Amino acid sequence: MHDALVAVLQAARYQPGEDELICLGDYIDRGPDSRKVVEFFMNLQEHHGPRVMLLKGNHEDMCIQTHKGEMINGHDAGTLWRLNGCEATLASWGGSVPHEALRFMESLLLYHERKDMIFVHGGVVPELPLEDADPADLLWSRNAAPHISGKIVVAGHTIHSDGVTFDAKAHTLFIDTGACLALSGLPGRLSIVDLTNRMVHFIRTDTGKMGRRKLDSKVGCGTR
Repeated sequence: MHDALVAVLQAARYQPGEDELICLGDYIDRGPDSRKVVEFFMNLQEHHGPRVMLLKGNHEDMCIQTHKGEMINGHDAGTLWRLNGCEATLASWGGSVPHEALRFMESLLLYHERKDMIFVHGGVVPELPLEDADPADLLWSRNAAPHISGKIVVAGHTIHSDGVTFDAKAHTLFIDTGACLALSGLPGRLSIVDLTNRMVHFIRTDTGKMGRRKLDSKVGCGTR
């Protein structure tokens, strides 16, 4: 997935230090490149921090809570992590996740808010301000309903394998297009949305084929 990530960023003509990059989490698990992806983002954040907004996904949460010996939604975090691809992550680091990587994951944001958009990994609690929401909801929920703020929600977590999808009724743009599906022999995509130029760029993670299309006209803009 590391090579696919680099390729799709290049396709979108991403310029570190100039463009704002907002990533919605799930940088680890299932594939063999967890270490490479985490180190890529650690390096990007170190050199271009103010323009790089890295959100936490539920997979990073499972890793963190496992190392703390905690529970997640009433379930043992370690058990959940084992069921969701931790072996590949551990193998990518030679057996254990180093402290600097854990610190990086713990520092990741739960959400990022702009004047017209909310970026979150899982979903929002429709009736609550973001600061009052349970972190577990922001990381794990699949709520598809308009937020009290009236802002468009940009979410990951819930796979839309046909491509980036705007749910007008829920006022939500879903951008997880199932990159990991290729690991199971299914068609998968890794997608990036360029809000400035109103384009969606993607790479098929099963074939390596690149593609792009226009962003749904109903989605507001304002950032890249």
